[in-house]
Amino acid sequence: MEMLNLILSGSFLSAGVAIKSILLLLVKPEDLLTDEFVKMQVDEYKKSTKDVLYPKESLDFITWVFNDKFDADTIKRKKNSSYFFLLNKVKHELLDLYTKELKDLAKDSELKIVGDFYTRLEKDIIKLMRLRQVIQPEIQISRNVHPVSNIPYLAAKAFWLEDTGERTRKFTKSLGREDEYDLGNKDPKVEETAITKIQEVMYLNFKEAYPE
Repeated sequence: MEMLNLILSGSFLSAGVAIKSILLLLVKPEDLLTDEFVKMQVDEYKKSTKDVLYPKESLDFITWVFNDKFDADTIKRKKNSSYFFLLNKVKHELLDLYTKELKDLAKDSELKIVGDFYTRLEKDIIKLMRLRQVIQPEIQISRNVHPVSNIPYLAAKAFWLEDTGERTRKFTKSLGREDEYDLGNKDPKVEETAITKIQEVMYLNFKEAYPE
């Protein structure tokens, strides 16, 4: 439980869920993650927590799953629209496992003991958090000087969540010469270029980890 508490403190689709996922494609991106939308999703899953031993903790977890806490620019960014359907699918797969009754979990499942279930749940949580990183990468812009030409250039660095839950700086992409940007490293194009390049490499890494 320590791992789950750490994650929560940081910030098999049924037919019904599949239909909801499709309907989500009709929702405007800027409306996807409003407080009202999160509440609507959480209310749906409250039905699965009525008889659980720890209802508050269960509701806290379900709320965390739905509340990505993306900023407005991330939600409105057109290039992110292709990720939202996948994000919804990953969430419902996680919650399908989390809300499944133990008597049903034992049927036709590779999960044999409680430890298997716990490990699987942790892995699914890491998967969700990694996809969130793809959609809203945490980027740092660095300014470097080429040792031979003495020309300043910019690079973007981004963090990734390891299997242990540890956050490490893993991805680096060159953004080109600083003088290619009118305002240098303060140019808005720097951030847009950085997000585009970092997202590409992060998503490839995500697909390699989860080749579905």
